[in-house]
Amino acid sequence: MKEITKNLQKYFATKDGSFIDELNDKDKIIFIKELSNVYFRDHLYGEYRSDNNIILSSGSVNHEVFNIPEALKFFIKYALDRDWYGYSDSRGRLQTRVALASYVNTFFDNEPYNSENICITMGATASISALFEYISKNKIKRSGQKLSALCAVPNYPPLVKSMAQHFDVELVELNDYTEGSISLQPVIEKIKPETPVIFLQTVINPSGKKISENSLADLIAKTSENTLIILDECHECFGEKVFGPSRARKNVIRVNSLSKEFFMPGMKLGWFIADKKFIDGYYEYASSSYGSPASFFYLLIEGLAIFEMHRQKGIELDKKFFSEYDISSEKLDELFRDYVQQINKNSKAVIDNRLFAIKRLKDAGFEVIEPSHSLNILIYIPGTTDSYTVFLDLLHNTGVSVYPGVLSFIFSKPYVRISPNVERSVLENGLNKIINFYNS
Repeated sequence: MKEITKNLQKYFATKDGSFIDELNDKDKIIFIKELSNVYFRDHLYGEYRSDNNIILSSGSVNHEVFNIPEALKFFIKYALDRDWYGYSDSRGRLQTRVALASYVNTFFDNEPYNSENICITMGATASISALFEYISKNKIKRSGQKLSALCAVPNYPPLVKSMAQHFDVELVELNDYTEGSISLQPVIEKIKPETPVIFLQTVINPSGKKISENSLADLIAKTSENTLIILDECHECFGEKVFGPSRARKNVIRVNSLSKEFFMPGMKLGWFIADKKFIDGYYEYASSSYGSPASFFYLLIEGLAIFEMHRQKGIELDKKFFSEYDISSEKLDELFRDYVQQINKNSKAVIDNRLFAIKRLKDAGFEVIEPSHSLNILIYIPGTTDSYTVFLDLLHNTGVSVYPGVLSFIFSKPYVRISPNVERSVLENGLNKIINFYNS
């Protein structure tokens, strides 16, 4: 702990993060996670907290502007009125898993999944951390030692730290994370027969750029079934959805949540998709640790999966999916229309705000990485040398918060992330403050 404190003091005193490159991967992970704690706990929502701040760093949306559909609220109320909050299967309710399997099969020609490939979870962060623990216990039992795993960066500090609690983690930088199609070749070159886990985001947060599907297929082909590949697919939204058939391979675990695409981060709901044999083994871990996900929300997830499957296909709602519920045909039609309208409206607003911010920042002379997916935009402000200093300077002088790229393990350039999904006048005001501060 003393070494972490020493490094933090050095960082803030010099406003120079070049020493981070000299740290080994273990110490980098510890330092970046603690810097993330300082950012949220001590600075943004601690010492410098103000109701007047314009938060462009959330990684989410302003929920007063981007509402979830009333149809989904109906499903929550329907379950509440019937007192549906008892114990459940540790994998989640069967009917809900059936609906999720139907939804995820929408993106494949051969329908590779069924309910036995689905495990409902308490959101992506919790499920990925649980997966690391479950896998490490099984691997350690077989090998008797802590094994070296691969983690592609940029990535999310809490998950990287969680991975490091169970494995010796080697950070592998994706050098072209700002490019149109990201290659996984740096990771592929590091794979060994004994590599237990590879963890990566399929759309990079914070750049919003997508991993090349061909490169992902190459990575999967390079691994044996003993190497588990965990794909964080949570940012694969607000852009074209293309999932190659290799994602359905037995050693691939695909993690999703309702946080980004469906604007429900506080509900902590999600699922992962995996081989039946893996899910069967995970059942014992889940039932022995956290029991089951929140059963109260199963109908919400089920209804969303059914509605979204029909929206993606562009077809009318097949009401047989709701045959066991006391909901009239007319009400289901009304709920589905509301769902489609609100989801389409939200998606359009996200993309419109994204395009507005990109144009405004580019016109001001900033370097903007134009995302193909996700809620965020990555920018470089000419003349700046450290991303955390950019955050502090902007917050102190303009009351606008941005997210420092260093917190995503970005060391090569002082990028900062902006999440533009707030009311348009607030966004415009925040962007103007940023631009005026650096261009005045």
